[in-house]
This record gives sequence, structure tokens and C-alpha cells, in this order.
Amino acid sequence: MNVPTDLADLLEAMATDLPAILDGNLVGMYLWGSLTYTAFDPACSDIDCVAVTASFPNSTRGSTTRKNRTALGSPNGHALRDRS
Repeated sequence: MNVPTDLADLLEAMATDLPAILDGNLVGMYLWGSLTYTAFDPACSDIDCVAVTASFPNSTRGSTTRKNRTALGSPNGHALRDRS
């Protein structure tokens, strides 16, 4: 798989930082979709990623997660946008 360097850096930061941001609640982080096979196009593809937690994050954790988006390289929140 040929992942662009800036995207690889973001995924590495997520894998490194999410366990601390989620206060040890992270079970795993999973990628799927075009990035996991040869259909990924850096010009128009999105990144399909899910973080699985051991328990439902409480409002304090959610608030902390939103504050830490900048630490993961997304100051405007678009790369790690909430779906709620």
C-alpha cells in the first residue's frame, strides 16, 4: 500500500496519541475502504477509520477528545469530525 507521507504521519499520530487521549479506553483503531487497497486517490478519497473503545466515552472524555484534535494535526476538526 502506498500511503502519502502526510497521511501516514497523521495515522501514526493517531495510533500514538489516541490511547492517552481516550484515557486507556481504546481497544483498537481500524482502517477500511479505499486506503486498504489500491483504490485510494489522494486527490479525492476520504479516510475510513474507526476507534473502538472498551466503554462508551463519557462527556468529559468526548470534550477532551475534541480539544486534542489539534494534537492529531486537525486544528479545524475536519479530519476527525464528529458524526453526532
